[in-house]
Parts: sequence; C-alpha cells; structure tokens
Amino acid sequence: MERSQSELKCEASQHRASSVEEQRRREAQDSLVRRLQRRVLLLTKERDGMRGILESYDGELASTEYAPQLSKRVKEAEDLLHKSQAYSSDMEVQLSKVQEECGALRQQLHAMEQELTKLQATAAENVSTASREELAILS
Repeated sequence: MERSQSELKCEASQHRASSVEEQRRREAQDSLVRRLQRRVLLLTKERDGMRGILESYDGELASTEYAPQLSKRVKEAEDLLHKSQAYSSDMEVQLSKVQEECGALRQQLHAMEQELTKLQATAAENVSTASREELAILS
C-alpha cells in the first residue's frame, strides 16, 4: 500500500506539474490573443481613418467648384494634343518632300557623273588623237 500511495503521490505531482504548465501556456495564449485583439482594433481604426481621408478627398474633387477648372484643363490638353498632331503631320509632309528632292538630286548627280565620265573619255580620245597628229606632223 505504501508503494501505491507513493505512486499515487507521484502521479498527482506529475498531474499538478502538467496542470501548472498548461495554465502557463493558456495564460501566454490569452496574452497573445489580447495583444492581437488590440492590434486588430488599432488597424481597424487606422483603416477607418484612411477611408475617411479618401472620402474627404473624393468629396472635394467631386464638388462643382473644381469642375470648371478640370474641364478647362482637359480642353487645354486636348487643344495641345491637336496642335501636336498637326505639327507632326506637317513635319511628315515636309520630310517626304525633302526625301523626294533628295532622290531627284541623287539622280541628277548620277547623270552628271556619267556625263563627266563620258566627257573625260572623249577628252582622252581627243588628246590621244591630237598626239598622234602631232607625232605624224613631226615625223
């Protein structure tokens, strides 16, 4: 019986130790839960504050006092876009004209180079003919 009592005391002490350990874990978890709940509460307040700020900005931008300014700016931007497109079109037309002129000038240059080559060949023939005549006269 003494053994069973000592075994029972040992088991009881183990159960108390495990009970104390479980109680510590539960307290740690409760503390963690409370901190997380506070964090969620703070984040919720921050989110609601940000929503309020965004709604305030949206309300200011949607008000009618800014509508004329915004429409004026949009009209100015559209006018600038149209001017830029017209300028771009003009530049493309001018570029195509210049390219055509450049092509024509290249053709003229090529024709003149051919004519120059022919003239040089004719001049060389004339010089050689004149040299033969001079040699014939001198001989």
